[in-house]
Amino acid sequence: AAWPPACLVSGNALSVAYEGEPATFQLTVFDRYGNRATSGGEAFELRAHKLQPGGQRTLSTMRHEVEDHGDGTYAVSYTARSPGRWELSLLLKPQAETEQPLAAEGATDERIPEMSAVLGGRSFMTMVRPALALNLSLAEQAAAMEAHARAEMAMACEA
Repeated sequence: AAWPPACLVSGNALSVAYEGEPATFQLTVFDRYGNRATSGGEAFELRAHKLQPGGQRTLSTMRHEVEDHGDGTYAVSYTARSPGRWELSLLLKPQAETEQPLAAEGATDERIPEMSAVLGGRSFMTMVRPALALNLSLAEQAAAMEAHARAEMAMACEA
């Protein structure tokens, strides 16, 4: 059986995604003894919080799909509908419907930037860039994200 603290998540989609575009990261399942799972069958759920200016978090629905490869690995795809900073949590669904989902805790691949680490073993931050950024240089993407952040902050101040 999967043991959430031993799960490993990796992939670029842990740190960066694009608005309206599917982003995928990998999940490898381990049991409580550190043995890699050799079969699938576990059910996982992705929860998303949109991070607002001032530290506010808003629980949001995010389209996602978890593909079971049947060998203890899973591909987790999600599509963010708006740009900005997101906090994502991968949860292991319990076998019995009466139980609460367990956080799919784990370590991230060392190649992943620090901001996308599974913070506290439970969630990671990802930056969703505007769809138009797909065709921009890195400098242009940074400028677009800065403009978006200023606009979000202005809207928050008006509210």
